[in-house]
Amino acid sequence: MNGQEQAYKEVTIQDFTPDQIKEIREGVAAGIDVAQYAVPQFLAIQMRQIRLGLMAGVEVSVYADPAYDWFQMEEIRLGLEQKLNVEGYASPGIPYEKMRQVRKGLRQGIELAPYLELDAGTLKEIRKAKAIRFEIMPYIEEGYDDEQLMQIRLAHQHDVDINPFLRLEYRGVSLAQIRLGLEKGLDVSVYAKICYGWRQMQEIRLGLEHRVDVSKYVDPLYSYRQMREIRLGLEYGLPVDDYSQMRYSATDMRSMRLKLQTEMLSLEQNMQAADIQVRKILADIEKAQDPFQIVLSPDEMEVHLVIMDRERFFTEEDVLSALWLNKVRKGILRKEITKIVDGTYKEHSVLVACGRAPQAGKNGWYEFFFRTDVNRKPKILEDGSVDYQNIEWFETVKRGDKLAYYHPAEDGINGYNVRGDILPAIKGKETGVLMGNGFKLEHDRRTYVATTDGWAELQGNRLEISNMLVVEETNLATGNIVFEGNVYVKGNVGSQTEIRAAGDVMVDGFVESAVIESGGNVVLRQGMNAAGQGCIRAAGNVMGKFLEGVKVTAGKSIQANYCLNCELVAEETIEISKANGSLIGGSAIASKGIVVQNAGNHVGVRTLFRVGIREEILARFQDIKDRHKANKEELRIFENALAELEKKYPPEVCSQMEIYGKLQNAVYTKNVEIEHVEEEWDRMEQELKVISAAKVVVKGRLHEGVVVEINGKRWISRNLVNVTIRKTLDEAIAAYKN
Repeated sequence: MNGQEQAYKEVTIQDFTPDQIKEIREGVAAGIDVAQYAVPQFLAIQMRQIRLGLMAGVEVSVYADPAYDWFQMEEIRLGLEQKLNVEGYASPGIPYEKMRQVRKGLRQGIELAPYLELDAGTLKEIRKAKAIRFEIMPYIEEGYDDEQLMQIRLAHQHDVDINPFLRLEYRGVSLAQIRLGLEKGLDVSVYAKICYGWRQMQEIRLGLEHRVDVSKYVDPLYSYRQMREIRLGLEYGLPVDDYSQMRYSATDMRSMRLKLQTEMLSLEQNMQAADIQVRKILADIEKAQDPFQIVLSPDEMEVHLVIMDRERFFTEEDVLSALWLNKVRKGILRKEITKIVDGTYKEHSVLVACGRAPQAGKNGWYEFFFRTDVNRKPKILEDGSVDYQNIEWFETVKRGDKLAYYHPAEDGINGYNVRGDILPAIKGKETGVLMGNGFKLEHDRRTYVATTDGWAELQGNRLEISNMLVVEETNLATGNIVFEGNVYVKGNVGSQTEIRAAGDVMVDGFVESAVIESGGNVVLRQGMNAAGQGCIRAAGNVMGKFLEGVKVTAGKSIQANYCLNCELVAEETIEISKANGSLIGGSAIASKGIVVQNAGNHVGVRTLFRVGIREEILARFQDIKDRHKANKEELRIFENALAELEKKYPPEVCSQMEIYGKLQNAVYTKNVEIEHVEEEWDRMEQELKVISAAKVVVKGRLHEGVVVEINGKRWISRNLVNVTIRKTLDEAIAAYKN
């Protein structure tokens, strides 16, 4: 019997819980010195942190002390594994939340140990502020808490001046409403007042965003729910004065608002129904014996005179008197009555008075001064190839350019019925303010002006002016390019040069053996010949006329007209679209499918196509499952530890125990983590279903030497053939595990 087995035998006879014994057993199986944690004073979850540290080869004596809770142990363990100096926070008196911020700070090269007297939330804000070189200490010294500090920091990051509106009395959520308003160019002075709660601020801010008349509800005596009902009515164009009295509760206001909306919506329907009823009434009246009859429509919008006996004489005054007796006061058509009396009309029924339906006002709208219809889709030519030369990718603007002008909604025109009653019109709906970056809203609150050079893109109600660097060409003389935005090269990209952009990269000319890295898409109007020395790495799509000797990795898809001796890897698809285009030599790997015209060539050069589930994808899926299993196991340990305490002590004692409260919090947190992992699991399973159905489509010639792998199953072309190979998801996963 070796030392480990003897240690295990000795400890199992002591008073350990099943979870503690399980941790000891796993340590013995891993060949580590379980004596360092095989102590009954350690909870099973504490034992786990020590075991994980021993397995990682760190000095666990730093935290193998029952005075540390498991969260503190984890923070110290992670710091040791990350080769950080944990001395600044490895103390049982420091809560794990503070430990975490200090550890994360050390990883970023930020020292937070001098601020440990501050709360964890403030430490977090100090860390994030130092990371962006923002001096936050003056605000801390003024007494702002962590929630307020977060809003101050975010305002700095979003380049808005929140200082004129700062007050210690504002909670962080109130400052958030002020910050959001400033970011959208609103006049926040309307609601940046201490008399408003944050929800009231939110309702006023939303009203300003939708350009409604917030003066109708800015009274702080309104509750935020009342404000909401008035705001929604204004957005709908309702006459809110009918229900905005303070005496109405929010519930009452809601009922009245919905009633008004229903009435407005049904007005036209009612008018149509009234027309049908009028026809019926006219038909019934034809049987009467009077020289004429006055017929009022049920909606009181029309009056018809029905001639009963043309042989009997009546005057214009007779008709007007009859209208007056029927309380018709407005919209009388005198000329029509005259024509009836003098015999011009031969019809039996004539319209002699009509009201006017209310006309809704024109909705607010934006006038844009740049093209908003750039669709970034290349044109497909008659031969099946893609025209990358003339692809429209962006609309450029310069700083100071007028981008848009807002035309406010117009008031409607009130209507009236024949009784003379006013029918209120619906005002046109306002359109919300534009959101996005790279522009400012002028003092008129209508004009949008670019604050930077770049390309403009409108998606819905969001306007983005992305930073753009424009260069004529790149070569050894011009040097490399590193830019936090989009890069547009009008000419060529020479050998041994690099372009690294946070956004898109577009090149008009040819690309040689260069390195292009993009946080967005890469568009080559011509193509790239790297002779095996260059590469493209993009988070989005990669498109080019041709690719030769290039290593391409795309987070989405790769598309070209011709490809020779390249190594292509796409998370989604690869497409070689030209009618006589080919993918020859090298490899093409795409999770969701490959479509090419011709594969390989007549001399049989080896060309690999691989689609479907790859090892990297299965590894990601396995990581999700491993995290789910670990979280479930930790939850079980927490719940068992709670049960042990509840078994040993009465409820009134448990409720006073710090460890009991920590375990309760841990159970809640772990359940939330499990929910998130399960959501990720579901998304991954759906993606795997799509990937498992991937296929290789060769529309033209598939030459000898082409190797096709679909979900792990290989086929090699011996002749010019068309082929479809499929393999199930379960088989692919089984093959991967084996």
